[in-house]
Amino acid sequence: MIGGKAPMALAIMWSLVAITWVFVILRLYTRIFIIQSVGPDDHMYWLSGVLILLYTIFVHIASLHGFGRPMPGIDATPFEFDEAALAIKTEMIGQTFAVIGMAVAKLSVGFFLLRIVVDKWQRMLIWFTMASLSAVSALCAILFWTQCTPVQKIFDPIRTEGVCNFSITPFATTLGVWCVLADFFFAIFPWVFIWKLNMKQKEKITIAGSMSFGFVAGACGIVRTYEVANGFTANYTLDTVPLIIWSAAEMAVTLICIGIPILRPLWRRVVHSSNLSSERYYRKQEEHSNEQAYNMDISIASKYHVRYNDGGIPIDLNRLLSSTSYLAIMAGQYHAVEPNGQHNIELQFQNSASRAPSPPPRQYQGLLARRRPKARVWLGLCGKWLITIMFIIVVYIVLIGYALYDVMTSLHKKYFNALITGFLIALGMSTMSQLTHAVGDMRWWILSKRPRSRQKVKAILHVNSMSQVIVLAFKSKRWRIHLGVIAWVALFLATQVGYASLGLCYSVEKTEDTALLVPGNVSIADLSTVSTISVVNGSASTYGQEYAVNSYGIISQGLNQGALVDIPFPKTLFFGDDKHFFCDEYCSYVFRETNTATQNSPIAAPISAYTDRKVDIKTQCKAYKIREGGNGTRENIVIEDGRKTRNVTLPSKEGPNFKVFMTSGSQDCGSDCSHVSVFEPSLTDPWFYNCTVKMGTVENAKRSEHQVGDRLAHLVTAAIALGGLEHANNTRTNSYPSESVFGVPLNGSTGVVEYLISRFSTGALAATIEANTDVVLPGQAPTVGQKLSISHWGVMTLIFFITAILQLVVAIVAAKVSGRVVVPPSDTLSEAKVLRAMVEQDLLDEEPKDPAAAEKGKSLWIYRSTHVGDGVYDLYMEEVKT
Repeated sequence: MIGGKAPMALAIMWSLVAITWVFVILRLYTRIFIIQSVGPDDHMYWLSGVLILLYTIFVHIASLHGFGRPMPGIDATPFEFDEAALAIKTEMIGQTFAVIGMAVAKLSVGFFLLRIVVDKWQRMLIWFTMASLSAVSALCAILFWTQCTPVQKIFDPIRTEGVCNFSITPFATTLGVWCVLADFFFAIFPWVFIWKLNMKQKEKITIAGSMSFGFVAGACGIVRTYEVANGFTANYTLDTVPLIIWSAAEMAVTLICIGIPILRPLWRRVVHSSNLSSERYYRKQEEHSNEQAYNMDISIASKYHVRYNDGGIPIDLNRLLSSTSYLAIMAGQYHAVEPNGQHNIELQFQNSASRAPSPPPRQYQGLLARRRPKARVWLGLCGKWLITIMFIIVVYIVLIGYALYDVMTSLHKKYFNALITGFLIALGMSTMSQLTHAVGDMRWWILSKRPRSRQKVKAILHVNSMSQVIVLAFKSKRWRIHLGVIAWVALFLATQVGYASLGLCYSVEKTEDTALLVPGNVSIADLSTVSTISVVNGSASTYGQEYAVNSYGIISQGLNQGALVDIPFPKTLFFGDDKHFFCDEYCSYVFRETNTATQNSPIAAPISAYTDRKVDIKTQCKAYKIREGGNGTRENIVIEDGRKTRNVTLPSKEGPNFKVFMTSGSQDCGSDCSHVSVFEPSLTDPWFYNCTVKMGTVENAKRSEHQVGDRLAHLVTAAIALGGLEHANNTRTNSYPSESVFGVPLNGSTGVVEYLISRFSTGALAATIEANTDVVLPGQAPTVGQKLSISHWGVMTLIFFITAILQLVVAIVAAKVSGRVVVPPSDTLSEAKVLRAMVEQDLLDEEPKDPAAAEKGKSLWIYRSTHVGDGVYDLYMEEVKT
C-alpha cells in the first residue's frame, strides 16, 4: 500500500517521465523525418528515456512495499520485515537504472559533440570525459551491490547476519560530483569551437546557448549530490525519498536540456513554414521570365549533387555530416559551410544569357501573406499552453521537493525563495504571453468588423498596454467595447492576483518538530554516577546514592511517559511537556543533547533534541504462590515451587498492607543487572516473585561518555528495592503501601510486576539524568530550523486549474475567431507594412490642408485582406471617408 511520502515522490517522477518522453518522441521524429540523420547520440538519448522509465517503475513497485515510510523497528512482525526488504531491494534496482541512465544521458551529449568537433585535442577531451564518467558509474553500480556480504544484508540489515565491508556513500558522492563536472563541461565546451566558426554572431550565441542548458542539469546534480551524502541512513526507505526525487530530476532535466537544441529544425518547420511563401509568390510574378535560367541552375546543381529546400537555398549533401553543416542543420539553416569555419560555401549560379524583359511588377497596398496553416496555429497554441503546464508542474515539484525536508537551513530557504519566485514569475509571463498573443490575433478580426477612427485603431493595436485599453473604453460609446475591455482587464487582474495569492498558500516558518543540526558544543548528562545534591544533604555516600536513586524513581511518576511506538525519530526537538521515557512490555530511554549556546539564554528555553541513542531496561519475573506465612506477620514463609515447597526467610516484617521489594548484593548477575524479590502479603491471596532486572547497552553510542556507567546501571536496576533498611548479607529492602502505584496487589500477574519494575528503573534513570550535572562535548548542536508549510493545497490546485483552463479557453476562442481573417505576422516590420497607408496619410496630414478637402469628412480605417491569387493575400488598412 502506498503511503507516507511516496505519493508525492511518484507524482513528481511520473510527471518528469511524461515530459521526458515528449522530448524523446519529438527528437526521434526530428532526426528521422526532418534531418534524416540518426546517430549514436540519438540511440543513447532514447535509451536514457527507457532507463528513467524503468527507474520510475521500480520506485513505484518499492512504494507498494514501504518506500516513503519509516523502516520497521526491532519488534516488528516478520511480514513488515519482508515488506521493508522488498522495498529496499526494488528501490536499489531502480537506483541502479538511475546510475546507468545518468551516465547514458551524458554519453548522448558526448556523441553529439563528437559529430561536430574536428580538432583532435577536442575529440580526445570529449572521449576522456565520456570514458571516465562511464567507468565511475559502472564502478559505483558494482560497489552498490557488493558493499555487504551477503547481498541480503544490504536490504535486510536487521535479520540478516553478515558484514558490510565499506560505505557506499563516498563512492556515490564521487559519482555525483563527476556527473556535475561532466554537465558543466558539456555546457561550456561548445562555446570553444562554435565561437570560431564563420557564422553570424547571433547564430553562434543561439546555438551555443541552446547547447549550454546543461547548467540546469548541473544544478540539479549538486542538490542530488548533497542528498547522496545525507540519504544512506538506517531509516533507508524514508530518508532516501529526496535522493530518489532529485535523481529523477537530474536525469529528466538532462534529457530535456540536450533535447531542446535538436528540436530547432522541427520548431522552424512548424512555426516558420510559411514565412517565405508569400514572398515566393511575389518573386514568381516578377521573375516569370527567369524560368529558363532557373532550370539551367537546377541542371548545374544536379551535376554537383545539390538540392534545394523550400526557401530556394541549396544543400550540400556531401557535407551533411560535416561539423559546421551539422550545426547548421541542427539550427534549422540549410546551407553548408567549411568544417574549419573559414569560408561559407553556397553554390550560386549565374546565367549570363540574355533574358526577356519582365513585365512591370504589380502594385500591392500592404503586406503579402498567406493564411496561417491550421496545424501551425493549433500546434503553437498547444505548445504555449504546455509551457504553462510545464511551469505549473515545476512549481509543484519545487514545493513538494522542499516540503519533503523535515527541516531547512537558511541556504535551503534562499534557494527555495529564489526558485519559487523565479518560476512563478516565469509562469505569470508564460500565461500573459499567450493571453496577449491571443488578444493580439483577435484585434485584426475586430479591426475588420467596422471602420474606426485613428485613435481607436491605435488603442486596439496597443491592446497589450493596459492604459491604452482603458483609454479606448473611455473614448468609445459602444457597450461591446466596454464589455470587452472589462473582460480583458478582469482576466488580466485575475491572473496576476491568482498567482500573487499563491504566496498565501504556503509559508516558511520555524519548525517545532525537527531540529537543525550544526557543528558546535552539546551538553549531555554525566552517566557515571548519581547526583545526590537534589535529595540528600551531605556527601555522596553509598546509602545517599541508593536513597537518591529510589527517590528519583518515585519522582519520575510526574514525568511524561509514552508507549514504545511513540519513540521519536532522531533530531526531533524536545520540549518540557514531551515524553521522557517509553514503556510497554519493557521500557526505553532515549537520550537527548542540548545546545550549550542556548542554555544560559535569559529570553529563551534551551534547545534540546532527541538522538539516535537509547537504552532498554527489561525485567523477567517468576511468581510463586505462598502456602504459609503470607499475611505479613512472619519472617519465614513457605512458597510453592512447582510440585515442591520451599522456605524463604524475609529480611523484615512490614505487615499485611505493605509490599516489600528486596535485593541482595551477594546475588551478582553483572554490573548492569540486579536480582529483585517481591513479597506481596495478603490475608487471602499472597504471592512471592523473583525478578531479574537488566539494562541493555546504549544503542549507537559513539563515545565513552555515551555509555551508562556500571555504578549507575547497578543502582538503577535495583532502584525499587533501595533507600530502605539494610539487613544481613548485604540485603536492601524497601516497602510500599498497597494504596501506592508500586504497592498495589497484583495476585501473581508477572507481566504487571515486570512492567512496574522496568518502569520504576527507567523513571529513576530519567530523573537521575535530569538531576545530574552536564558534560560538554563537541558534536552536532541542535538549533531551531525552518520548514516549508503548505496549508492550502486545495486552494493552490484550484488557482492553477482555473488559470490554466482560462488561458486555454481564451486561446482557443481567439484562434477560432481570428481564423476568420488573415492575421499578419506579429513582427514590427510586417505590421508596419499593413499600416503603410495610415503612415502615409499621417505624412500628408502634416502638409497644409486644402479647405475643400477638409470638408469631405473625417477618415475612418478598416482592416482588409484581399486575395491576390495562389493563396496569397494583400493585407492593408483601407481609409473610409464619412
